[in-house]
Amino acid sequence: MSSLYEITGNINMLINMIDEGDSEFSDDCLIDTWESLDEAFDVKAEGWCKSIKNYEKMAENVKAEVERMRARQKMLELRVTRMKSILAELMVKAEKKKVETDTFTVNRVKLNGKLDVDGISAIPSDYIIEKKVETTKKEPDKEKIRAELESGNKLPFARFYNSCSIS
Repeated sequence: MSSLYEITGNINMLINMIDEGDSEFSDDCLIDTWESLDEAFDVKAEGWCKSIKNYEKMAENVKAEVERMRARQKMLELRVTRMKSILAELMVKAEKKKVETDTFTVNRVKLNGKLDVDGISAIPSDYIIEKKVETTKKEPDKEKIRAELESGNKLPFARFYNSCSIS
């Protein structure tokens, strides 16, 4: 069976033959040829449409799988962070700064090392700085917040969390 390109080329040749009017073929022959080429074109075009729809569906499936995998990645990353935090808390309670095994060495990150701040809307204006980039942007003043927490003051919108490094 001919390709869609070949069929299109044959249709164009046939149109030129009809346009010239001095074809050596009879009108019935030209009409029969036209009908067969037209039918072949329709069959091929339908095949192309099926392929197009198939590829569209495959692309949708890949997109959905990518989104699913991104969600899974985020969940796994959060699990790692949570597990490290729990391990660090347990190390603090056990008064261990370092744990060495045959496989891993775990070091506790300095207490008050990592700062966790809630969303900007939960933070009082005293603890917000404005940065001018192209537009003014508000963001937490982490230095001021850190200083407050390190001096023993409690802030409802910020806290330190423990972590550890595993090597």
